[in-house]
Amino acid sequence: MTAMAYFMFSLALVPAPIAAEYWVREMIVIKRSIAKQYAGQEKIIIASGSGALFGIDSVQAGRILKMPVINFGLHAGLPLKTILSEAENASEAGDMVILPLESHYYCDEEITDWQIRNAIAWGYEQWHDMPLVDRLRAISIMGPVFPVELALAKLLETLSPRIIGERLLAMDDARILAKYSRSPEPMSFAYSAYHVDALGNMRKTEGSKYMGMPRAADEDIEICAKSWGRLGLFVDAMKHKGVKVFFANPPYVETENLDAGKIRAAADRFNRRLSRLAPVLDSKEHLVFPRSYFLNTELHLNAAGRAVRTQMLVDALLQVIRR
Repeated sequence: MTAMAYFMFSLALVPAPIAAEYWVREMIVIKRSIAKQYAGQEKIIIASGSGALFGIDSVQAGRILKMPVINFGLHAGLPLKTILSEAENASEAGDMVILPLESHYYCDEEITDWQIRNAIAWGYEQWHDMPLVDRLRAISIMGPVFPVELALAKLLETLSPRIIGERLLAMDDARILAKYSRSPEPMSFAYSAYHVDALGNMRKTEGSKYMGMPRAADEDIEICAKSWGRLGLFVDAMKHKGVKVFFANPPYVETENLDAGKIRAAADRFNRRLSRLAPVLDSKEHLVFPRSYFLNTELHLNAAGRAVRTQMLVDALLQVIRR
């Protein structure tokens, strides 16, 4: 297969129901629906990847703040553009948007194979927004046998849809919302859109299983030009819309030999620059938590860690509100 035939054949088959994380699409549909339930009310929307999904308890926050707080945490593999777009669409004049973004979002320059796969499978808007040259580069990233996977998915969709039934059902918004409305209380943790509560928080996150090597809290967070520009445009659009934007920091795992002075200096540099766009509610020097507070990754707090982190975020927000 020549290069031109490879690209033309692949592009002709997109979109296709290939293997991907369809539960993330289900999560987006559900959280959009939750936000719509509070249309016309002043509210707080907390938007990021899965760090907020696991790390902020919007029920606890709303109880203290006496206003609706929606956890719009999604998945840290999603592009920054998607996170910001969902926050923008969910917010209205008078709302507040808090962005406790994972650190990689500040240098979100390159598309990943995870993003390509999910864009082709269900994220059609992201795919259609790509210039042709970016689509061609995305196809090339997926490797020489990717057209075969696309073709097989198309054949299954037409000839034997039951084999990929779960993928196809995940494209049906009405079915997703009906299933969510009758979902029982989960018995144990799972990566499932149907495990979030009525305000978007992941349930059954007790325990601590994270044993990996976390990113160092005393290292600087790089802010790249593309991400900086995208964040600046978002903040400007929100101001025009009458929505207040705040940044917040993600949590970090406490490890041996961390230098408190280096953490403080790195936090000051990061906050000082980011605050040129919008206020930063906290500092990462105060968000270094024991490993026992993390569920299964360095980004996912468990129920105990989430309660502590949520209280800290609420306290910081109250100081800003009362000024």
